[in-house]
Amino acid sequence: MIGIVLAAGGSTRMAEIGQIKPVLDWFGKPMLEHVLQQAKASQLNAVWVVVGCCTQQTTLVAQAAGADKILQNPDWLSGLASSIQLAVRHALETDNDALAFILADCPLLEPAHIDAAIACSQNAPNRIVRAHHAGLYGHPVIFPRAYWQDLLEIPGNDSGGRFIFQKYADFIVSVNLPSTAIFDIDTPSDYAMAKQAYLSGEESLDLSHKTEVIV
Repeated sequence: MIGIVLAAGGSTRMAEIGQIKPVLDWFGKPMLEHVLQQAKASQLNAVWVVVGCCTQQTTLVAQAAGADKILQNPDWLSGLASSIQLAVRHALETDNDALAFILADCPLLEPAHIDAAIACSQNAPNRIVRAHHAGLYGHPVIFPRAYWQDLLEIPGNDSGGRFIFQKYADFIVSVNLPSTAIFDIDTPSDYAMAKQAYLSGEESLDLSHKTEVIV
């Protein structure tokens, strides 16, 4: 199973901070470096990263963190789907049986959380696995190879993946994780909340302002 860290976005809601999320400071290192290190400490066979906005910066960070493959997405402005499809096209050239998608802005995701999703996938190898907490879905999301063609056919925007989850509703299993695991940073206030949670070691964060991330 390959882990795909999605780090191509432009972080428009973080504009007041003046940096894209992958290079935000996370206790002395760029956030992307931290997330890649967490992924590489899990049971994933390899960890790839998709970069787009500020490619030079994010590529340097990914190289320093030891990413096994760095994919540059020239179409990152078209939405998340383009990064997913780029990863799928490259993965089809391998003999791996599943892809685990991870967001670069989920710094509270731990290797144990990823491993829980992997174990769930191993127990149900023909099912899509989605991280879940209290009614909200997040990442990791694991797609077995049988669904990769569907990923290549989703529309070129961030909501296209909803069709896959609707089409295969009976073939999805959820892995319950702490709220911190699926907490993605969208705004400066999210960034502050995540850092406070990391410092305090708390495993519960308010997700009431969050909406489901599709794929």
